Amino acid sequence: MTRDRRSALRRPIRWKALILNPAGTLVSHCTIIDISSTGARLVLPEPAELPEAFLLVLSRNGDVRRQCELSWIKEKRVGIRFLRPQPVEEEPVSHMRDALTRFTGQHPGGGDEQVPGLKP
Repeated sequence: MTRDRRSALRRPIRWKALILNPAGTLVSHCTIIDISSTGARLVLPEPAELPEAFLLVLSRNGDVRRQCELSWIKEKRVGIRFLRPQPVEEEPVSHMRDALTRFTGQHPGGGDEQVPGLKP
């Protein structure tokens, strides 16, 4: 039996996200399939070359992002490490607001602000 060497507990999740290069250009869509406070595992729609460092956009409006570093890549599966883990208390955007945006397609304050390329 292989021992898991991760320092943080991984939780299964299915969350759409975007990968942006350091200049802010879209590299790929992805689905986060598990996540922890220190990193995540992603699935890409097709194998792609990813930069060593990139931004992972976690919210539809683009406010929730994480700076990431590529740990490993095996065809369409990717392991990443968050460069600056951020406690929920320091999160700049309310998770409730983001959840409402994902379900309704609109911000609670009105408007239809979305990150281009991120589909519901």
